[in-house]
Amino acid sequence: MGYGKTTAVKAFLSKQDAAIIWQSIYGQSETEFWEGFCQAISKLDEECGKHLKKLGMPKDSLMKREAMLLLEKLPSKNTYFVIDDYHLVKSAKVSDFLELFVRNLPERLHLIIISRISVFQNSDELQLKGMINYIGTEMLEFSAEDIKAYFHQCGIKINDEEQAEIHSRTEGWVSALYLLAREYELHGSFVLTKSMSEMIYYAVYEPLEEELKAFLKTICLFDKFSLAQVEYMWNENAGEFLRSLMENHAFITMEPDGVNYTFHGIFSACIREQFQKLPEKTKKEIWHKMGDLYLKSNEFLSAMKSFSQAEDYDCFLLALERDRGDSIFLEQKKFILECYSACPMEIKKNHPIAILVYGVIVFVNFNESGLYEAACGEFLWCIENNTSLSAKEREQLLGEYELLQGISAFNDLMEMGMHFKKAAALLTAPPQSISANNSWTFGSPSVLCLYHREAGSLKERVQFYQNSKNYTANTGGHGSGSRNLFEGEWNYYRGEFENAEILVYKAIPEAKAGEQQLDIVLCANFLLARLALLKGDFSHAKALMEEMRNEIKEKQIYTLIYTIELCDTYIYACLGQTNQGSDWLMEEEYLQNNIFFPSMAFFNIVLGKTLLNMGKYTKLLGLSERFLQQASVFPNLLASIYTEIYVAVANWRLSRREQGVRALKRAIEMAKPDEIIMPFVENGDELAALLEIVLQEELYSDFLKKIMETSKQYRVVINHINTAYFSKSSIRLTPREKEIALLVMKGYNNKEIGLALHISPNTVKHDLKNIFSKLGITSRALMTKEMLL
Repeated sequence: MGYGKTTAVKAFLSKQDAAIIWQSIYGQSETEFWEGFCQAISKLDEECGKHLKKLGMPKDSLMKREAMLLLEKLPSKNTYFVIDDYHLVKSAKVSDFLELFVRNLPERLHLIIISRISVFQNSDELQLKGMINYIGTEMLEFSAEDIKAYFHQCGIKINDEEQAEIHSRTEGWVSALYLLAREYELHGSFVLTKSMSEMIYYAVYEPLEEELKAFLKTICLFDKFSLAQVEYMWNENAGEFLRSLMENHAFITMEPDGVNYTFHGIFSACIREQFQKLPEKTKKEIWHKMGDLYLKSNEFLSAMKSFSQAEDYDCFLLALERDRGDSIFLEQKKFILECYSACPMEIKKNHPIAILVYGVIVFVNFNESGLYEAACGEFLWCIENNTSLSAKEREQLLGEYELLQGISAFNDLMEMGMHFKKAAALLTAPPQSISANNSWTFGSPSVLCLYHREAGSLKERVQFYQNSKNYTANTGGHGSGSRNLFEGEWNYYRGEFENAEILVYKAIPEAKAGEQQLDIVLCANFLLARLALLKGDFSHAKALMEEMRNEIKEKQIYTLIYTIELCDTYIYACLGQTNQGSDWLMEEEYLQNNIFFPSMAFFNIVLGKTLLNMGKYTKLLGLSERFLQQASVFPNLLASIYTEIYVAVANWRLSRREQGVRALKRAIEMAKPDEIIMPFVENGDELAALLEIVLQEELYSDFLKKIMETSKQYRVVINHINTAYFSKSSIRLTPREKEIALLVMKGYNNKEIGLALHISPNTVKHDLKNIFSKLGITSRALMTKEMLL
């Protein structure tokens, strides 16, 4: 702090013929870091910055990969990217991301990180590999001779004794030297007994005119600020005040973007300390004005935070209802719950829409059913006690309440339909409490998996849902296409493949006609891909998934990246190709907190199949109880069927015959009433012996015979696909790819391969991705093994 790091970097950059992008760090959170990172990247490539912002701060391997794919496409021009005051970020996830970024820096992009603390966990390795250079404080601190020269330039003469004492006190810290020079200018002598905060106060803040002090206390809450913002907070004289302060002090600077200003950290701390001494009423007025400013610019989360500081709960709820939950993620859970609970009921009474928005947030985003029920009670109390509402307004609000009740009745289609029917009778305008950005499928690749809850009910539920259109009609088409898709999936799972294909082709245009229905289109294409496998057409299945991946990225709906990866991983798992992109599934702790709970059922289906293919039977059995518990919440019966099948196979492989037979019977009892055969068919090879055992007991004969017959046909096409696409003889590397593969075997990194073959590291990376895909591998070590076989 105060060693002149930023000044030194700016001096260096002023002599470079290069583009410069600059990110100043102001807060500790990952969200704030990522927003600043994306803004900086946008100055180099606006489209890339937008995509990264939509992607969100990448914390797992899947999203890190997506971020690197975006960043490697940055324009190849000489650029310095500076991240200033990085030490303020208190997140190991951010450091992990930056280390990955350093290892994969695009060509001609140079990263400079200014920090008081170490940035990378593996800094020694990065230095040895020549990926980073490190400049420490010992290269920036002033020596005793430097101190004497510095004061001489300031017109201050010091003797040898003063020189030694100043060096001892300041340890060559340039900010302290600057403050001592200011102190000398004011008082004609040095005072070496004061603390840093005292020096800032007495040398910089205290001598200011009272109006300037008031101005600083009014704007000090901003981490960075524009002229327009301070004019709003103060008045039209704000620009003149800023110029005066910058001319006379080194603690206010303009950002490299030429638009925003910032305080030096030690000066900001001093002013904020003075802000805290203001009367409570004055402090709240300043916070409120900031909230108004953010509200006008649709920065709803910042507005909510400012209004909460001002204890203006009326405006807090106004910002919440305008946001509709679009800015609220798990990171904000504690803040939202605390602020909402602090709102007095008399104020909530005037914001019934905000209560409904809060209800959606706690139910869908936070999975807090108890808080949801409490919010519903508050809403009804407010409707009953708000005498200013007209009859029409009350009906509209009750209609929105019924919509929310229907959503919370997930996944009971009958009860949901009852609430949506009531909503349709009450609503006279589009709902204000439900955002169109919400995913209808919660990120699940299967509609049937979401809504199949009890054995023997599927036919009735499919027919009921086909006749239920109230929710879609009253939410601007949300959920379009899902009815035909639900029936199509039911036909697939029954082995009625032609009917399934007809219905999915009906569902796709319906979903595409509605706004924000890409999640349903994805589910439809996943079903088409599984149908393509049944025809032995792996190329079409792969093309469908790649087309969806491209559309997801083009439309920047990055929450669906997890969904498309689940689809891809499951298709490969059905082929027994478990080494195709399944590593991210093992990051369970992170994914459990970042995938919507309703989609966890299908996530477990994919994870279970992957563990089964990998031969991790004991781990699968250890996790199976959790899988079943999660599947029982709504419930999701399809996930329970798959889990019991996996348990049966795992027990059989571990020579636990009786346990395997019992698990298989449980799966059959859940599946037979609805004629669901495909979970068994997709695992037919592993189940063959167990199915024969159960069949010998003369149980479920017709059902089992259909499974076994379909399994034979399924096995033929799967074997054909594996022979055609994944056998050694089918692999064809281009001459260039062979050159790259041989260099990888010799231990060359991407940069070294590029130099050897006269191509860029990004080209190497692209070619490696193709090689990995052809070989069905995910690492360099596996490549060496494959090439030697």
